[in-house]
Amino acid sequence: MNRLRLVVTAAVAAVASWLVRSLARFEATDASMEPTIREGDYLVATRVRHKLPRFALVVIPHPGNPDMLLVKRAVAVDGDRVQIEGGRLGVNEQPVPQPWATGALAGAGTWDLESGEMFVLSDNRTTDTADSRTFGPVAVADGVWRVRFRYWPITRIGGFSG
Repeated sequence: MNRLRLVVTAAVAAVASWLVRSLARFEATDASMEPTIREGDYLVATRVRHKLPRFALVVIPHPGNPDMLLVKRAVAVDGDRVQIEGGRLGVNEQPVPQPWATGALAGAGTWDLESGEMFVLSDNRTTDTADSRTFGPVAVADGVWRVRFRYWPITRIGGFSG
């Protein structure tokens, strides 16, 4: 019986250790991702360890202030080419519809992403907020979290695809 207790305790400790390193909760503190994520929403995210899918919602450290966290959408990843011109977003020479976005996409430019990088944008383009248009591509290795679930407010509880 003592051996079984030891094995169960070790297994629980291993799972708890993995959860602590792999899961985190975040609060959205601004309107940059509305209407997808609203200020005051509470989110659960998992640490990104592998390739990130295009259009995933992510939490990243602000490149100019690592103590500040930003919630954004990864519109391009790993070797993609991003083009913004005339209010339109293109990835790899293909137009990208953005049904989640509100407001006009300002700015212009072309960015070639290296392996392990992503290009992030805010969903709410009517706010003045930092994203890859101002600070460039973001390295996934810099501590990126993928938003999986909103648990508050209860009326908006649910998971995120993409």
